[in-house]
Amino acid sequence: MGARHSKSGHRSKSSKRPAQPAASPAPGPSSSAAPHPSAAMAAQLAATLSPFEQRCVGSMLGKFCGDVLGAAVEGWDVERIRAAAPDGLRNFIMGTDRGDGCYTDDTQMAIALARSLVAGGGRCEALAAARAYADEYDMARGYGGTAYKILMLIRKEGVDEESLASLGTCFIPGGSFGNGGAMRIAPLGLVYRHAPPAVLREAVAAALRVTHVHPTAIDGAFVIALAVGYLATHAPPPAELAPAEAAAGSAAGDGGGQAASVSGLFDHLLAQQSLMETPAMVQKLQAVRSAVLQAAPLAKAPGQGWAAYFASGGWRAELELHDAVSEAFQIRADDAAAVALAALTFHWGRPRDAVVASVHYGGDTDTIAAIVGGMAGALYGVGWLPDRWLGVLENGNAGRDDVVALARQLAQFDTRS
Repeated sequence: MGARHSKSGHRSKSSKRPAQPAASPAPGPSSSAAPHPSAAMAAQLAATLSPFEQRCVGSMLGKFCGDVLGAAVEGWDVERIRAAAPDGLRNFIMGTDRGDGCYTDDTQMAIALARSLVAGGGRCEALAAARAYADEYDMARGYGGTAYKILMLIRKEGVDEESLASLGTCFIPGGSFGNGGAMRIAPLGLVYRHAPPAVLREAVAAALRVTHVHPTAIDGAFVIALAVGYLATHAPPPAELAPAEAAAGSAAGDGGGQAASVSGLFDHLLAQQSLMETPAMVQKLQAVRSAVLQAAPLAKAPGQGWAAYFASGGWRAELELHDAVSEAFQIRADDAAAVALAALTFHWGRPRDAVVASVHYGGDTDTIAAIVGGMAGALYGVGWLPDRWLGVLENGNAGRDDVVALARQLAQFDTRS
């Protein structure tokens, strides 16, 4: 699927040290034996939200939860994560250096982008986005070296249209091809859900201009934004939810669209391949579509425990697809987009399983799980998020409640031009 690339200089988190757990992850009970977790928090939250607010809140909180779940094992390989959590890493690891329930740069940059969209009346302006990233920036969230240099430069010297034009290439000639744009782009996909694809791509490029101008980075983020827009405007497929969760489940899209499908999602993405600058992105989408549809009979069965699934042909098919479209550490934006879509669609109708699977791929676990969580929330709303995740999320400044409020503001906008 194209040449392998060195990560040097292109890692969005090259200086990030993975948060180390105080002890090995304590695996929870097998999902085949354990009851569904209480969805009291999700149900109470959903009762206060309009249908599209559920999509926006679910996307932002899904990203937050995926980020936290994957952050403690970032950089681990498949075998190490499976050995530490043979029944699936389904609970947050406590006692990490970062702090319990704390997100990384993946969520922080999405929050900053969302703030800039709200402040701009639903429109993405490159200069406003750049300033928002710098304002929100917190080194402790695990930013990479290049992002650190750019955002600190903005903090010290400010930024205007003239300086913005060169920031994306001032430290990496040609710009970064990393996944830092794809990881943050979900809020834009929500707001631009009905925009013509060419308008969406222009907005994506604006959102990334300060840090990622390489065509690979823009293509990866564009694909995720397209996916979020599709998912947010279609009814979810049936999901495995306990009664309490079903009561809090997602309503149909704000336009009452038809049910989302795996084929429909990939048809939507591939219909815009003329707007993708890199053949590799198109090839990877085609590969994921083909593999997921062929492997449908091998999908994780309702109630099947992770230990059993890890020994199955379905899991082998997931890992084979991962290796076909991505390096082990999914730093390239097209790798990250392809792998995230694979996790979501391999576990279609089971959003929680999709996030857990994405972590078990290893590599850039927080980023991939954050992207999957953001897409899953756009489709399923908040009803799939368990208390064991929601209840642990940090809740200070820019924490869980603030993210909910920000997502509700995002839901007010429907930018089409």
